[in-house]
Amino acid sequence: MSQLWEQILCSLREKVTPEEIECYFKDIEVLEESDHELKIIKKDASTIGWIEENYFEKIHEVIQKLGKKPDFLVQLLSSDEVKQDRSQRSPKLNNRKNDQTKIKLFRNYTFDHFVVGQNNQFAHAAAQSVADNPTASYNPLYIYGPSGMGKTHLLHAIGSKILQTQPNLNLCLTTCEEFTNQYIYSLSKNKVQGFREHFRNVDALLIDDIQFLSGKEATQEEFFHTFNSLHSQHCLIVLTSDCEPSKLKALEDRIISRFQWGLIADINPPALETRIAILKKKASHEGVNIPDDVLLFIANKSKSNIRELEGAMNKIIVYASINRRLIDMDLAKRCLKNMISEEIILVSCERIQNLVAEKFRITKKDICSKNRSRKISEPRQIAMYLTRQLTGMSLPEIGQAFGNKHHSTVLHSINKIEKCMVVDKYTQDLIDSFEHSLT
Repeated sequence: MSQLWEQILCSLREKVTPEEIECYFKDIEVLEESDHELKIIKKDASTIGWIEENYFEKIHEVIQKLGKKPDFLVQLLSSDEVKQDRSQRSPKLNNRKNDQTKIKLFRNYTFDHFVVGQNNQFAHAAAQSVADNPTASYNPLYIYGPSGMGKTHLLHAIGSKILQTQPNLNLCLTTCEEFTNQYIYSLSKNKVQGFREHFRNVDALLIDDIQFLSGKEATQEEFFHTFNSLHSQHCLIVLTSDCEPSKLKALEDRIISRFQWGLIADINPPALETRIAILKKKASHEGVNIPDDVLLFIANKSKSNIRELEGAMNKIIVYASINRRLIDMDLAKRCLKNMISEEIILVSCERIQNLVAEKFRITKKDICSKNRSRKISEPRQIAMYLTRQLTGMSLPEIGQAFGNKHHSTVLHSINKIEKCMVVDKYTQDLIDSFEHSLT
């Protein structure tokens, strides 16, 4: 084992649990190491995607602290990949840019693995469009939303699709932090021209978390000219951020205006059914059978962060695997007992109806009536939406609780509120207020 990998493992043990080390890192061996790259091999290929998605950021943090260059590469391969494609995957210093791109594309972050819901439908469609036509679509594409909503997933999915369908295109996918670190490094080594050639001689530039450009004046200047150079050549630019361009702080107006040149797409927190669908797809990909009641329990642990949901499910899978137990509700509650602070408390439909009725100065009987006036229908739709989000009740069950309404009426109400939340800040704030009171 190389000294570098030993140092990485030692640092990881301070950041993750012994169970995670046992499950994910025990069978990893060093294949090759150089001044530019660490290539490691894992026998169990089924967990490689999870390691890339959830631990590579920690690994790169360790590498930076150990004094490695900002472009130092870590490549994780399976045994089969090494056997089948060894010659092609050997490091070639004269083609390191393409090799770097392949490494940074998380293999599970593809369109096939992305669950589409009302909260992300527009962003998903826009991402697919630019992936299919990188030289003839919206430019730039700016995707924003809270942390853990799938922005990075879509960014990598775009990169994967482009490399799959147009492998001759020169693609660069990076984070804003890496962009900044490489610029600082190039300044310290008097290699700014090399930095410019690296980022401006590409066909597609994909940058994650562009909000971290805020406050970095010199890096903003360099990014501004990089953006202009690529845009003038009709090269694709895709950016992700945690907020819309107009709300970015300490960022030059001329850069913000360029973000607004193309298409802006947002991602919102997923509804309960979308969260369950995400967990089901993840479980299917991992080849694990998880009962529906456990999936519902996990889905109600967090309403706003997909990574937390997947992390909770993965903790259950790891615990069941190590202890050789079937996954059931008892095991799930045991594993996630420390996540209570993040849990959405399941509330009764009656409590929701009473709270909404009180807010709008009507009665619960009004909400459950057949009255279709706006004064009654709008509170009813809000109450139906909240019931769906916070109780886990099915559409027919909700319909029955609201005066024997048809499930299609319930679905229409939920969809209407979701759409209103996207365009109307008052509705979003109102829903947030109700959820805060209820949970």
